[in-house]
Amino acid sequence: MGAVLVPLFLLVPVLAKYVHLQHKGEQMARAAAWEATVHKDYGVPQRAQMQQQLLIRHFAPAEEPINSRPTAPPANSPLPDVFLNTFSNQPLLRRADVRLQPYGNTGAPGVMDDVFEMLEKAPGEFPPNSNGLIRTRIQLNPQNLRTSDGRPAAYLAPFDNINLQMQSHQVLLTDPWNAAGGGKGRSPHERSVLAQVRSLVPTSYLDGKLPEVNIPDVIPVLGVLDELDIGHIEPDVVPKNRLERYAPRP
Repeated sequence: MGAVLVPLFLLVPVLAKYVHLQHKGEQMARAAAWEATVHKDYGVPQRAQMQQQLLIRHFAPAEEPINSRPTAPPANSPLPDVFLNTFSNQPLLRRADVRLQPYGNTGAPGVMDDVFEMLEKAPGEFPPNSNGLIRTRIQLNPQNLRTSDGRPAAYLAPFDNINLQMQSHQVLLTDPWNAAGGGKGRSPHERSVLAQVRSLVPTSYLDGKLPEVNIPDVIPVLGVLDELDIGHIEPDVVPKNRLERYAPRP
């Protein structure tokens, strides 16, 4: 009876940790995809750098300060998550066991690709990124179960030699074209709101090209037209009262 209950008692927490790892993989794949949507010049982040950021953001202790330039620990070092240890105090997952597979952005398949092609024929750059379909894949390779001295835990077969692989996929079709802000000037950033709205407003090409006409304000109706700036686009800004700091915590 003990030969059945003891392995079962040891394996139940391990199975829960496998589920925990699968959820972590899904979170990391989703985070990598969203990071790529706002990367410079519509590219994707460098894979090694992105993988390091994912490890820190999803496996670091809650009390660890956020550092934009963290140091990279050894690849074979265990992750600082007590939930990722086994019953024998062996690491269930090391840094080298987490892999962000090569990823990139491509054109939207099917009908959406046809829609984007029609929009690209319009003047300007809308949408700015015709390759907005991002696919990411995270692979986790948990360690086989071992005893405290590092030997395979044969009494927990097949988990002592299972060579488990977990993969999480994320597919994201989006284009945060306002990531560069509202935009200003004659040559705003192509990813700004101003640059994109110009493509959808034909009168924007008349901005600054029409002669100035001074109409006396005393003339009914026509005097108001003197203040009309044809083709001028002014993106809305966040009202100042919406930018107030949060109240201090009691």
